[in-house]
Amino acid sequence: MASKRPIAVLKAPKPIDKFIFKVRALIINLLLNPGYFSAIIPVPATVTLNVNDLELKQGKVVARKVGAAALRNTALTLVKTNVYDLVAQIQSLADNAANEEEAIAIIQAAGLEVKQNGVRIKPAFEAKCKAGLSGVVFVRMKKVPRASYDWQVSYDNGTTWVPLPGTRPADNIMEGITPGTKLVFRGRANVDYKAGVWMTASVIVV
Repeated sequence: MASKRPIAVLKAPKPIDKFIFKVRALIINLLLNPGYFSAIIPVPATVTLNVNDLELKQGKVVARKVGAAALRNTALTLVKTNVYDLVAQIQSLADNAANEEEAIAIIQAAGLEVKQNGVRIKPAFEAKCKAGLSGVVFVRMKKVPRASYDWQVSYDNGTTWVPLPGTRPADNIMEGITPGTKLVFRGRANVDYKAGVWMTASVIVV
């Protein structure tokens, strides 16, 4: 039986602050991979403006401003529509890829999950916390033969990046982080002194 096409999946958290963080991570991935996403619509700059507006209006809800919830909900609907359109565009790019491997690469470059035949495909790069280990983040990339790995972390949604120690194994660890901190990590595999392509993953530290 022939395999079904790879499907792009975005798991959208219900808490609005986590949803905003997830969307910002998606935008970072689109901007870091212009080879795939240079012509994507809506453009990341437009979505960023809408996310900024949502974050501002959510702040007013938290501050219990009168009438803030209705305005927040309108902004939330707009951003959800933006995200739906972006995922549809990413899926279209994957559907038109030259082969299945490239289709998966396109979806993963956007930081989305990939499902095929109903099965989740392990991401090429991820950052995760583990139960019982507070303030610790584990980052992992898909292993590449003969590669060394560069790692960086951003505390400001990808505006600036701080280098982490490079490794020969395809994983790294960051400890001593304040719980609740929102981080974006990126990593790349370098082979024969040739720098690889950055991939990103976001995490809220527990």
